[in-house]
Amino acid sequence: EALLRCPRGQDAVLSETGDVLVQADELMDYAQGYYDQARDELQETVYIMGRMAPRTADSVPEEVSREFAMEKENVCFCAQMLGGVGNMLAERDEEEEKIVGPDAKKPRVD
Repeated sequence: EALLRCPRGQDAVLSETGDVLVQADELMDYAQGYYDQARDELQETVYIMGRMAPRTADSVPEEVSREFAMEKENVCFCAQMLGGVGNMLAERDEEEEKIVGPDAKKPRVD
């Protein structure tokens, strides 16, 4: 989210040191790469938790069941955050398309 809040055309700079974290021309690809990786990892986590859920329903102590429920809430929170980042990426893409036109936009490699 923080990368996507950087003003268009400016480098992402660390406020404490002034070091450049990501150059402006690489920012969207960098953010998209992290988003794609996080989305893939989240899908894997949801799959694993889905497989674990039936096992934790009856066969584990109540404390473990509560911890599993908390982890499910954390995963849901991450999914919401990731959805927000995906929306921000889509909005930036739309803005970029309006500025440079749909044919001038650099294609993304997945």
